[in-house]
Amino acid sequence: QAALYASAMRLSASKNVDEKLLEQVRHDITAAVDQLTVQSDFASQSFEDYLRQISEIWDDVCEITQWVSTEAMDALSANPVAAECALETVREAVNNAIKHGEAKRIEIAIAVSTPGLVDIIVTNDGKGIEAGESTGLGSTLLDEITFAWKLESKGDSTIFKASVVVLEQY
Repeated sequence: QAALYASAMRLSASKNVDEKLLEQVRHDITAAVDQLTVQSDFASQSFEDYLRQISEIWDDVCEITQWVSTEAMDALSANPVAAECALETVREAVNNAIKHGEAKRIEIAIAVSTPGLVDIIVTNDGKGIEAGESTGLGSTLLDEITFAWKLESKGDSTIFKASVVVLEQY
């Protein structure tokens, strides 16, 4: 969904649709179709590779920087279920920042601050949240895959914070 939305944004923002832009859109659509038709094997790529893909989807739409502590990387690499939850959490935060907040810059930080939990902080320069805004399917998803999460506005930034459980698998 994010790949297709990013392509639509690229096309609508461009005054001149050239071959380079069309090739980028073709790439986005192919990647989206591949995700739908190929059964996901989470272990086939590293957590960093999947995280990088999130940034690449939004390339030319939003500048995204990422930082993952060594401790968090080790914890997520050891627990594929937690890693998948962390990636879905990041994906939801990034997609919402761009789609609803119209963010142009996003910073992702992932670290361990409490044993057994990986903290995810996604800060963006998009429009802040408004009081009384309704929640959607994304909120339900976050309730199910995170230990806790919250979204707040501070000054010119919107900050999403979440924790994902990374206890060892038995």
